[in-house]
Amino acid sequence: MKTLTMFAAAVMVFAMTGCNAETETAVKDAETSAKTASSKAEKMKKEVSEAVDAAKDFAFEKRDEYQAKLKDQLSAYDKKFEELKAKSKEKTGEAKAELDKQMAKLEEKKAAAIKKMEAIKSASKDAWKDIQGGAEAAVKDLREAFDEAAKKF
Repeated sequence: MKTLTMFAAAVMVFAMTGCNAETETAVKDAETSAKTASSKAEKMKKEVSEAVDAAKDFAFEKRDEYQAKLKDQLSAYDKKFEELKAKSKEKTGEAKAELDKQMAKLEEKKAAAIKKMEAIKSASKDAWKDIQGGAEAAVKDLREAFDEAAKKF
């Protein structure tokens, strides 16, 4: 019996030693996997950041082109404005007062569009998209105001 007890104790010690080795291996494997996953996540984060920066750079490079397009649009509206101004001189009474009111509204919209276009010149890469959106909205407002005035006169 004493031999059997000694044998059982030896088996348990051996088994416990084996379990600890397996546990240590499993822990090391888990740590390695976690480090690998963390490294991959950092790499992906860096790649996404670089892609976003590249997109900003590309859009920012198109800034001058976009500004020229806006300038052309505003020049076209200048011509339309001059046409309305000529019509205003022909009008009298309420029609003239209404056209003058529309002209003042157009001047206000045009000034806002010009201000947005000027902001494009000094826009940083990070602010560029927001400023571009504001400029597009200002030109849209100007276009709608001209369309409204054209319908009336």
